[in-house]
Amino acid sequence: MLLPTIQQKHIPSGTQVLIRTALNVPIENGEVISMFRLYSALPTIKFLKEKGARITLISHLSDETASLAPVHQMLNKFIPVSFIPHLTGEAPFAARQQLQPGEVLLLENTRHDKREKQNDSLFAEELAANADMFVFDDFTAAHREHTSTTGVMEYLPPYAGIRFYEEVTALLRITERLERPAVAVLGGAKCETKIPLIAELVETYDTIFVSGVIANTLLKHRGHNIGNSRVEDVEIPKEVAEANNIILPQEVVVTKDFMKTRMVPLEKVEEDDTIVDVGDQVLKIMQYHFEKAKTIVMNGPTSWYEKGFTKQTVLITEMVRQSNAYSFLGGGDIVGLLEQRDMLKGLMFVSTGGGSLLEYLASGTLPVLRAFEKKIQDRQMLGEMVQETNHI
Repeated sequence: MLLPTIQQKHIPSGTQVLIRTALNVPIENGEVISMFRLYSALPTIKFLKEKGARITLISHLSDETASLAPVHQMLNKFIPVSFIPHLTGEAPFAARQQLQPGEVLLLENTRHDKREKQNDSLFAEELAANADMFVFDDFTAAHREHTSTTGVMEYLPPYAGIRFYEEVTALLRITERLERPAVAVLGGAKCETKIPLIAELVETYDTIFVSGVIANTLLKHRGHNIGNSRVEDVEIPKEVAEANNIILPQEVVVTKDFMKTRMVPLEKVEEDDTIVDVGDQVLKIMQYHFEKAKTIVMNGPTSWYEKGFTKQTVLITEMVRQSNAYSFLGGGDIVGLLEQRDMLKGLMFVSTGGGSLLEYLASGTLPVLRAFEKKIQDRQMLGEMVQETNHI
């Protein structure tokens, strides 16, 4: 895979750079409550700032009505950044024109403009105006064909930011360059996206531990009583239904009232029970496989963490941290949970991605990567970048 990166690009002082960065962070009561993605965004910004680039940052928030103002306040504690609550028009145009070398400007939530999701060419031209190059550094949005992701690439030469390059390199290590034995630990909900992922992993991963709503759904499909536990109505492909390397919990933590819990064998789950976590038995099995593994991938909590059940997820993560395997953790829910407990240290790679991670693992590519490939295939651009392209 070829990716043109900013580390190989000569960037003269004063270069106008448009960066699509990952600032889609959780905000409560007007305050940022998770710093992981902000920390991940800083290396690219600082690198270009030190080069004397004139930097414009663009990003989205999942809440299309929310403002990036609280993010700006937090980001400004680490690096001087000005903010203008607009995307296009005279005000942002003038502000970008007036940037001095090394200065950074943040524009408003890209989803404030309805044209963002439409991958609108006029909106892309407006965002690209004044810029000399486009830096994509938002792996969390790499599965979106939006104006500020793939659209702008049609109007500016694109380069991968530091974090995006690291994400893609790490992905290759758990896919094309996978070292086995390989173990996957998949939890959470969203069966619609994770069942296809499991269908892909059963061919390349030696052991796949499944928990959460995904496990409930598979257990019900296999005829087990799961009481009142959450399930999803999805089709289970044959390769998943019959796979012998998928391990489902045979002992679970259940509750009737979300106050008291008990750990029971699967056959003793009662009709009014709700499964909220895996039991201790599967942790012992995991430990056995972790000790032999060369690669461990974790995605999603094993516990129903929204209801406060986090014990087993924390214990499993600690086992992974203590293993000698290459450990890769991804998924916004589990990253946020472990960030609160200061448990991200000790894991070899923690991904910023959620949907983009799942899509890449299931399909082997992403819209943004395809857009990069399209630009590289352009002979004129390839000639310009031949000395600036990093071979991953």
